[in-house]
Amino acid sequence: MTNMPPRTRRPEVPDRRDARIQKYLNLAREYWRMVPAHLAEDDFRQACEKGWGTVTQLTKAVATLRGWEHYDHDDIRDAIRDLGREMPSREQAVTVIRSLGAAESLYGKFYEVSMDTFTARLALDDVSPLLEILWQQLPAEYTAGLSFAAFCPLEPEPEPPQPARAGAAPARGTTIMPTPNFANRTLYHGDNLAFLRGMNSGSVQLIATDPPFNKNRDFHATPDSLAAGAAFQDRWRWDKDVHPDWLDQIKDDWPGIWIAVEAAKVSYGMDMAAFLVFMGVRLAEMRRVLTDDGSIYLHCDPTASHYLKALMDAIFGSDNFR
Repeated sequence: MTNMPPRTRRPEVPDRRDARIQKYLNLAREYWRMVPAHLAEDDFRQACEKGWGTVTQLTKAVATLRGWEHYDHDDIRDAIRDLGREMPSREQAVTVIRSLGAAESLYGKFYEVSMDTFTARLALDDVSPLLEILWQQLPAEYTAGLSFAAFCPLEPEPEPPQPARAGAAPARGTTIMPTPNFANRTLYHGDNLAFLRGMNSGSVQLIATDPPFNKNRDFHATPDSLAAGAAFQDRWRWDKDVHPDWLDQIKDDWPGIWIAVEAAKVSYGMDMAAFLVFMGVRLAEMRRVLTDDGSIYLHCDPTASHYLKALMDAIFGSDNFR
């Protein structure tokens, strides 16, 4: 096949490249190994989401190696199409493009309400050749000479739960909270993002958060309060308040958050988008530390409530809203 001219390239950051590629490969393995369990539970939405996530993470690894843009859906699609054009035979090129179609169907099915076993399994099977081809684009220093199937053996489907015996370990599916690595009944002062990132995953059952409202004004504590003299600036600017690492985390790990941020840019402006980036990285960490059967309550007002609802749906799932 004829090689196409290189597309727009991202600035190279040599000291971060290897770490980023390894991160993408680890995420790809994590996502792909979760697919059988979701299928066994008839959770086709999550199975499709994890299948698309696997394709995305492997594509990001290849794109990072080559210096290609890889931050949004169009970048991922274009990178795979370019890869198809590079294939040495028409048969391989057709395999890449057909598998891309299957991957795109997984992306679409994640946002649909109705799922079915046949189409989900069929699309996931059709994606497998693309995963191997993407994997083959990486040098041995990342793959250790293994195939993707060897790097990422699928977990067996979970066994059905057995009746519990007195004194027996909890059955599969029972919520078991990891041991919290933080002191209960303790007040921590500072940015909650740093504290959240240090907490064990799945160790919290209840979160109540009262974040800024994006009121575009300054607030001052009353003279007679314990916080007398304190002030808070509830204003958000893209060029001042958005940390590059937050953007990397959102674009790499939470495409749904990025879609909400991009929508806010169009419908409201950059200030609301900056606020949602600030909130998005923190709510994503809250989702990580929350147990699967936990609850979160977020206090807001009409200034950003509808944008925050979209953000929460992307992170916690619209079906979990009460």
